[in-house]
Amino acid sequence: MTNDIKAVSAQQLIDVSREAETLNLNRVLPDEAIKHLDPDGTSVVWAVMIHEHAQGQPTKPHYRCSALIKTNDRTDPWQTIIDVPIDTFKGWETVSTREAV
Repeated sequence: MTNDIKAVSAQQLIDVSREAETLNLNRVLPDEAIKHLDPDGTSVVWAVMIHEHAQGQPTKPHYRCSALIKTNDRTDPWQTIIDVPIDTFKGWETVSTREAV
């Protein structure tokens, strides 16, 4: 498990959501949420747990992540949960690290 906090663009969020859909993962951004992404905004994502199921079936381990998402119609970030393949998460820019609890 990682304590890294990642900075991601709107396009990276769209791409990972599509990737998660392809893998049948449970937590993806709904189309309605994608419409509200700030195309120039930066969002932050951090892993909460390693998850090993998709649609109730065992699958390759992936991170279940919390995300604070920059939208184009709010000043405060929108919070959600998304599933992110581990290799994709590792490829994103690390901006900070959380303290282990």
